[in-house]
Amino acid sequence: MVKDVIRKGHFEMLPSIQNSLQKKFILIAFLSVFLLAIVVSIFVATKTRSALYHATEQKGRMLAQTVSALIINELIYEKLGLVEEGGLIDNYVRELYLRQELELQYVAVLDNHLQIISHSDFSEFGKYYEDTFVKNAQHAHDILVKRNHHLESQTDTLEFATPLSIEGKRWGVLLFALSLESVERESKVILIQILSLTCIALAFLFVLIYFLSQRFIRPIIDLSQAMGEVDVEMVEKTIPVKGRDELSRLAESYNEMV
Repeated sequence: MVKDVIRKGHFEMLPSIQNSLQKKFILIAFLSVFLLAIVVSIFVATKTRSALYHATEQKGRMLAQTVSALIINELIYEKLGLVEEGGLIDNYVRELYLRQELELQYVAVLDNHLQIISHSDFSEFGKYYEDTFVKNAQHAHDILVKRNHHLESQTDTLEFATPLSIEGKRWGVLLFALSLESVERESKVILIQILSLTCIALAFLFVLIYFLSQRFIRPIIDLSQAMGEVDVEMVEKTIPVKGRDELSRLAESYNEMV
């Protein structure tokens, strides 16, 4: 027979609370996993986007180094009278701009007075650029990079400016911009993929959490129900024992009391 403290109702459980422990376990566990999944997804998406931007910047820097060396050679040949002035540089700029895989918004070559001597848009020829970015590039020793918004295409770009100089002799500035449209598009695709995988994982984890709650919380609910029935009906009732863990030993102790 159960001890008198049980008969007096010290362990009485209301029917509406019998499943509250399992519900709380499922809710807390799922919310914890959900928040962790969101944080990890945001972190992965941010890192991936940053890596794509970094790769685009590195591509632009390599392009600036390669093209500036070619243009400097052409400028030297022009000074020596070996080639026609402006002809080969215009061809380089045009061919470079037409390479679709580079996603160039424009390409420009400026002289020491910051006047356009070659441009992918012929209407820009002869104009003077007076903005701070170009002026800083004229006296820089390395490639300058800034993010900009291209008004015509309504897309973000990475703008590169590199001085055309060799052994202290300065010939002008190479200026061009790479579109970030493909980076933004690829970032969105990756984000959608991450969110899709996260949703699938959350659905799987919800099922897993439910079955885990059945395994670990259900014995406690059965014990509370048995205690409530004993207290109300004043009858002896045993509960099944499964496994050899702490919950099983608790069930065995209860069965020994009835």
